[in-house]
Amino acid sequence: MSITTSHSISPQPDRIALKICGVTRANDAHQLVQRSVAAMGVNFWENSKRYAAPELAEPWLIECYGKILRIGVFVNPRFDEVCSI
Repeated sequence: MSITTSHSISPQPDRIALKICGVTRANDAHQLVQRSVAAMGVNFWENSKRYAAPELAEPWLIECYGKILRIGVFVNPRFDEVCSI
C-alpha cells in the first residue's frame, strides 16, 4: 500500500489519499495545493464552526480548480442551493 500526494484528482483505488476538511481560507487552500494534498472539504452548513460562506469561498475555490479535489459538505440542502455553489 502507498500514500498518494499527487495533484491527480482522479480516484486511485490502490492508493490512500489525504483529504483535509473544514477549509475556510484561501491561504489554507493554496497551502494544501502546494503540499499536493489530494482533496479538501469545504463546509457550507451555516451552523458549523468551520462554515465557509459561498460568496467568500468562490474565488479561491475557482483558483484551485483542477489542482485539488474540492468536496462540499452540506446538511439537508435544497437542490438549487447545491447547484448554485
